[in-house]
Amino acid sequence: MRLLSRLLIVLPLLLLLGCDQDPKSLQAIAQEREISIPACVTNAPHTTQPYTKASPTHTDTTPPELTFYGDNPLTLQQGESYQRECALGIDETDGQVTVYIDDTQVDTSRVGEYTILFSAVDLAGNLAHLERIVRILPNLPMLTLIGDQNLTLIEGACYRERGASAYDLEDGNLTSQVIISGEVNTSQVGRTLLRYDVNDSEGNPAHSLYRSVEVLPAPTYRYGGSVTGLEGNESVIVIDEAGDSLTLTSNTSFAFLQRLHSQEHYGISLTVSPLGKECTLLNASGTIADDNVTDITISCHPIPFTIQCRAVRDANPDHNESDFTIDLNSTQTHQQLLTLDQDQNPMRFKDSWYYHDAYELFITRVKSDYPYFDFKQDGILSPHLTGEMPPHDLNLTLVPTYRIHGDASGSNTGDYKYTIQNHANRSDVTIDGGESSYQIAYPVEYNEEFNLTLFTPEDAPHGECTFMDTSSTAFEGVMDENIDTIDIECYE
Repeated sequence: MRLLSRLLIVLPLLLLLGCDQDPKSLQAIAQEREISIPACVTNAPHTTQPYTKASPTHTDTTPPELTFYGDNPLTLQQGESYQRECALGIDETDGQVTVYIDDTQVDTSRVGEYTILFSAVDLAGNLAHLERIVRILPNLPMLTLIGDQNLTLIEGACYRERGASAYDLEDGNLTSQVIISGEVNTSQVGRTLLRYDVNDSEGNPAHSLYRSVEVLPAPTYRYGGSVTGLEGNESVIVIDEAGDSLTLTSNTSFAFLQRLHSQEHYGISLTVSPLGKECTLLNASGTIADDNVTDITISCHPIPFTIQCRAVRDANPDHNESDFTIDLNSTQTHQQLLTLDQDQNPMRFKDSWYYHDAYELFITRVKSDYPYFDFKQDGILSPHLTGEMPPHDLNLTLVPTYRIHGDASGSNTGDYKYTIQNHANRSDVTIDGGESSYQIAYPVEYNEEFNLTLFTPEDAPHGECTFMDTSSTAFEGVMDENIDTIDIECYE
């Protein structure tokens, strides 16, 4: 009956001890199972002499089993307090038995290794022993990080090392002797592990400490803005300080692909504007201020162009002293009048034209000793000038010109059409036979060559027609004044 009562007390412990779990102290096990475990008894005899077995009914030769649930070996720093922990003694016959402990050798003031002896004896005198090793290590310096153990910085930020403090029981303050291994470079993204170490005067090292410093990419920002004033297929080209360019083809927002960090400088310039327009840049440069730049403005406006004219004197010495005035008219939005005189100064129309605007100019009156003036543009002479405004001012010249006249009423011309071709300026005139006069409309300048050829209609009933002055189908010369006598006659 006594054995059964002891087993009922110890059985919960035996079940627990058979589990595969983390070691627990006897005190923790007793507290969980609400049982009472006596403390170890010191100075136990190591023989069976004090114990008397009372008339056993069978022979018991198995010693108790001793189990210890603490650190073994136990490591302590020099001077650290030693706390006694007991072992559990279970005998298969007697149940729980008293465990004796001998820890008198443990001296935490001295560095070394000590042995603690646990022992127990059952009623049959069977003796059991269990050893526990206690190691007393020298005092080590104590390191303490100053600041956070894990730091996060933005790329380019300033890192200030706060270090670590160190103290040793014998040497005192060792902070100035702390060695830091590793270097933080905030210009590179990544993680750096700093190590902190210190030794005391006897060379004993403190446990190393570590600090993690992670550098994250700095935020970057874009820069751009908006463009207005583009029409049709117009475009502008802008370039930034890095040499990257953008071609903008519509009135919308834009942004360069390059990204900049805070406080970095940006700047763009305009390289190509639409023909006939002037584009201006606002807020084209500055410093990034922790946000995207969106206020760069490109504004394009049509450029007003002007048309100016001047009249030159005749190269013919018989006329170059003559006075003249010329009235010009324009059919833009309303009629404009421009009067030129012999001073040969350029005169400008009051109103302006824009690129692609249509213009039409014509001479309405000439007061001069010689009756003809014509516009001269790109080598072509004409009293009437039309066109589309180029993307620049238009400078025109009016020159004195001459005409070729004749009579087509000579004999046998009949009611047929004749063609006179001026090879010099590639102009043709078609005249009707029987007319009293004709004029080759294309003007000729002073000293300019002319070369005329007369073509007779194929259906004419007569023979070949000729110029009367040359009796030939050809008439050529150099212009020095108006010619009024190139008459035509035909022969049967």
